[in-house]
Amino acid sequence: MGLLNRDIELRLDLTDRCNLKCIMCFKGYETGREHSRNSDMTADFFKKITGEILPRVNVLHLSAGYEPLLNKELPAILSVIKEKNVPQVVMTSNLMALTDHMADLLTDGYIHELHVSMDAADKNMYEMIRQKGDFDRVVSNLKKINHLKILKKSKYPKIVFNYVLMKINFNYLKDFVDFSASHGINEINCAEFRVPYNYQKSLLPFGSRGLPADFDLADQHIDYSSPDTKKALIQLVKYASHKGIFLNVPYKFDLNGSGKLMRRKHQVMHLWKKSSLMTFRAKMAFGLAYLKKYPTYRKVMCSFPWRQIILTATGEVLPCCTWSGSPSMGNIHQEPLSRIWNNEKYLNVRAGIRHGNYPDACKQCIVAMKKRHGI
Repeated sequence: MGLLNRDIELRLDLTDRCNLKCIMCFKGYETGREHSRNSDMTADFFKKITGEILPRVNVLHLSAGYEPLLNKELPAILSVIKEKNVPQVVMTSNLMALTDHMADLLTDGYIHELHVSMDAADKNMYEMIRQKGDFDRVVSNLKKINHLKILKKSKYPKIVFNYVLMKINFNYLKDFVDFSASHGINEINCAEFRVPYNYQKSLLPFGSRGLPADFDLADQHIDYSSPDTKKALIQLVKYASHKGIFLNVPYKFDLNGSGKLMRRKHQVMHLWKKSSLMTFRAKMAFGLAYLKKYPTYRKVMCSFPWRQIILTATGEVLPCCTWSGSPSMGNIHQEPLSRIWNNEKYLNVRAGIRHGNYPDACKQCIVAMKKRHGI
């Protein structure tokens, strides 16, 4: 199947385990039966469920919320992916469980893009946010990958930092830009914080890792409409640019101007900068798919249900990453992924979004409810 037909972005979890309990992640608030599943996807099962859909995938993300390095069959799964010649393979990890063998695989071209989740360059702040995390270990593993890339003269994986932006770490972002520059990382994705659907304040880990007794995660939203916040973000984006770093922050397209034309200009600039991380084949496939589906995209605030699939380790299929806690579109243990992609549930979600009738799952989404860039 040619690049013209690679029009799907697939995000899937290879496990439903994580070695951290981050204060802003739903995994940290799972209890009882949902906490004890601990399912890992086997290489055989991965091959079975993705066989019919992988030829249509342009970008494959090997994490939708959990830690892929915990799956012992990851090397075998990566071999299957390489056989299918997927244009762009991305993995998101906290990098805590990196082994020497996996570091070798990552720098041998099995992964094109590695997103490392860090939310501060300060050891105490990092370990307060990412409970059970070890800042020094993550930095050591980061250096290991960079060292292997130099030894092998490998350009892969290109490393990106993911930074969940909250009140507690907002003022640490400038230092994180410096930290990124010192490690040769030239992109930081700042994600807007959302309260987990299953958040319970009583489950917050107070005391042991520095969280103050009066801390409440529900108060961590940043007011991006505040003039002071916008001014600070503009300064941070310019500071990062001076350091050679693309700092992708919430409201990025509204920082330097308003109006439809200005927003479109910044949207195109954003896509152009992001494309620097993509392989040539992935760029071509993305461009062709975007042109093919543009008549639909231009009419909707969010295009994810037309171009993205989220697949959990337990087989649930979701239309986007904000769907946690809402009914799934189906389960691959009960029907093929290709059939789920066009079933009644999926069609109803698309029809609702097309007519502005957003499902309940969209209510916390930064795209649908806050009328921002849904590209």
